Amino acid sequence: MVSLGFLVKQLLSSFLVSFFLIQDLVPLRECIQICTLSSGEIVNSSIDSLSFHEALETIGRGLVFPREDNFILRNDLALHFVRLSTAVRDFTIELSISRFDPEDARSVRNHLQSVIRALLAIDPDTNLFTIHAASHAVEEGHLETNKTQSRHGAENKDQSVILHDILSRIAMRLTSPTKVLVQAMIACTISCDDTLIYLGGQRHSLYSPHTPQDLSVSLRALSTAIATFDAADLALMSDPKLPPSASTYPEVVTLFLFVHPLRQAADKVQTLSKKILDMQQRRRSWSLQLPSYPLHKQLNRTNAQVRHDRGGLTAGFYFRTKMQLERTMGDLQSRPYVPSGRQDDVPAPGDTSTSTSVQPKATHSLSKSAVSEQKTFRYKFWELLHRMQGFESRFALKVVLVTTLLSVPAWLEQSREWWNDSELWWTVVTVWLMTHPRVSGTF
Repeated sequence: MVSLGFLVKQLLSSFLVSFFLIQDLVPLRECIQICTLSSGEIVNSSIDSLSFHEALETIGRGLVFPREDNFILRNDLALHFVRLSTAVRDFTIELSISRFDPEDARSVRNHLQSVIRALLAIDPDTNLFTIHAASHAVEEGHLETNKTQSRHGAENKDQSVILHDILSRIAMRLTSPTKVLVQAMIACTISCDDTLIYLGGQRHSLYSPHTPQDLSVSLRALSTAIATFDAADLALMSDPKLPPSASTYPEVVTLFLFVHPLRQAADKVQTLSKKILDMQQRRRSWSLQLPSYPLHKQLNRTNAQVRHDRGGLTAGFYFRTKMQLERTMGDLQSRPYVPSGRQDDVPAPGDTSTSTSVQPKATHSLSKSAVSEQKTFRYKFWELLHRMQGFESRFALKVVLVTTLLSVPAWLEQSREWWNDSELWWTVVTVWLMTHPRVSGTF
């Protein structure tokens, strides 16, 4: 949620930049840099460009087939799935200057997450390409086997030979279209990455080792590869030499569990490329983007600046866990204490004497009002020190300390005239503005 302090800093930074421009003290480029640093946000929306860039790079690494099912790569894909939501939320929860429209950023995020989900559903450790490489040897083995089988009859055909025949037929039909499809998907992700970097204004800061490719050309190549793959898949399904019992072999099912999820991932990449191409054709200029995140969700969310002030995500989780633990301990203390009866007082099962219910010997409760009435000065002093351990108090202490030290020359007789002639009060204002994005709540 955009805090009042953040809005005040935005207004003060704008006033400071306007003053510098009017007085002709600082060039326009440096004034924009001052405004950027004081607000704690990146004016040209490099956060979104960098998040999209890292996600597309990881997607490109996930499109390398065949490969082992690497846990690190799957973890990176899942991590970028979450980071995309965080980046777009930080973009739409703040006041920013960007070329990206908030709705376009949300749409690109959704398409990227759908691509990541499709990649996670693919089994990358496939033997489709190795079967195709050994297809000639398999065909020679089939010729020799067919000569022997002509003598003994087709009913004695070995099951392993049937399996090899089915696998080689599938590999010869789908290997080449699958390779072309994968290469087209990789080219599309690279083109999407280059286009988003260009749209975000980060083509000079984010180095790309490859030559930028036209997204429309890559999209047409992907559409052609999809059509070729669909034609090959349809021809394979209608092949009369493919027996109906092919689906009973686990090796055949494994091949189709690779190629068909890959085909679905190609649809996701195609949809993503069409969306980014539409953004490239519209080519929005720099504009002021107001916060568009829903208000009822802003109350339960924090922006990147607040997470930074808390000392990072780990510190934020610590404070949240600590608050939950304190609330739980308070609820446990407010419950009545009912001691259990001794085992000696419980009658035996065969005892015919009159049984009496065991009453609790003592019952007491520590209500919040009773605890608050028992607060002493030492306990109140401890609460104050405990409050000073929070990130807000530590940040406030550092700001007060640095601004006070910089203001000391204004109170001294020997330096007051020098202070006023040099107009060094702007130092205090600038340091206060710069402290917010650069100093967090940790020492």
